[in-house]
Amino acid sequence: MLMRMFSVLVAAVLCGAAFASERSGAAEKEDKDFIQGTWRMIEWQRPGQETLHAGPTVYFEGNHLYFLRKNEFTKDMDRVNLTEFHLDPGKTPKQIDLVQLDGPNKGKTFKGIYELTGDQLRVCVNDEDHLASERPTEFKTDGGRAVVVREREK
Repeated sequence: MLMRMFSVLVAAVLCGAAFASERSGAAEKEDKDFIQGTWRMIEWQRPGQETLHAGPTVYFEGNHLYFLRKNEFTKDMDRVNLTEFHLDPGKTPKQIDLVQLDGPNKGKTFKGIYELTGDQLRVCVNDEDHLASERPTEFKTDGGRAVVVREREK
């Protein structure tokens, strides 16, 4: 009887773990799908600096994001600073890793947290001078962290 109860408990735990893992995968897909497209910066906060209310626009495509910069000659938008992103919405707060694939920070991983609310994306990451620091747990600029708020372009 005791062995049977133990077997049922183990089966319940394994099924729960499988469901949680499946849900986490589904949540990642939902957030990854939702984040696709163009996002303009509406606020950028860095420690000890004035808050900016304009800045580079980013474009999410697949697992990549690009910063968009206007080409002065063609007036088109060029994609620069290719970055790979990984989401983990199963964590609290949700986690994001940004791996720079080119540009001045090529090969560096920026660990952060994110929040998607409606058409607004809020991200807090360690800046390039604090990459070895712990991942942020709050949307605060202390300890070499930047907080960026973006809004989806319609």
